[in-house]
Amino acid sequence: MSTRPHSSVNTESEYEPLTSHPDGEYVEPCNPIRAASDASTESRGDLLPYLTSNYLLWGSLLVVCLSIINTILLPFTLEAYANTPPSKAELDKLPYADAHLGLDLAAQLVSSAPTVHHAWPERIARVSRQFKDVVYGSGVQVVISNQESTIMQFRVPPHGTPSCALAFHAPPEHISRDIDVEIKGSVSEIEIWSIDTPEIHSNVPSKNHPLDFDALSWNSLPSRSARLGMLDLRPHSNFTTERFACPTGDMLTVEMRCPRADCHIKFAQVRNAIPKLGVELVRWHE
Repeated sequence: MSTRPHSSVNTESEYEPLTSHPDGEYVEPCNPIRAASDASTESRGDLLPYLTSNYLLWGSLLVVCLSIINTILLPFTLEAYANTPPSKAELDKLPYADAHLGLDLAAQLVSSAPTVHHAWPERIARVSRQFKDVVYGSGVQVVISNQESTIMQFRVPPHGTPSCALAFHAPPEHISRDIDVEIKGSVSEIEIWSIDTPEIHSNVPSKNHPLDFDALSWNSLPSRSARLGMLDLRPHSNFTTERFACPTGDMLTVEMRCPRADCHIKFAQVRNAIPKLGVELVRWHE
């Protein structure tokens, strides 16, 4: 039996020796495909900064051109909207037609404070128990002590509830007007009395006629009618008397007196003074 010589087939890749460098180092053999890929990558890397700078340049120029065009067209656009304002139907279609967002609901969320009508005294005068015939006349000085009383006359607000009260307004604590107020002793219990105001040249009591403050003295002071309450006139206090029935007439005249022996207060009650200092009549709105 004849036998053929067996030819061995090497299925593995042939070994390729490394090229020796003259310096003794081995050099990796050159691969044409890999070399071309590396060259392409290096070429793209060199072009990337150039392309990026071009894109930024053209983008910036485009933005500048659009800004110039918008600036040129802005006056014409504003003039067109000014000449033809949007109609109410167009405004109603907007998602937020009202510029005061949420204010229409504030009244439903916050309980509204009662409206109060204020009346500053129209006439102020002082009378002295010690000098009963002295007439000081109408002014702005409020002097209350055991020997002196202050008479105030208010015009009653025409509308509101039947309830009225007298309120004392002192400056806030951070604003001092102590230099304008002279206090000796205790002024925390100042009595408020309503007095009858007879008609001038008549002995018939009537609350519809003002009192003649230019001839008012202790001896000519009308009689007291009813005690309306008490006020605390200490600095930095805001005090209101208990509510009382508003008078049926146009005017309310009251006497402010101090029942204590060690009581004295003096200040000027000036209309529209800032900060407010003085006594006023309040009537609640219906």
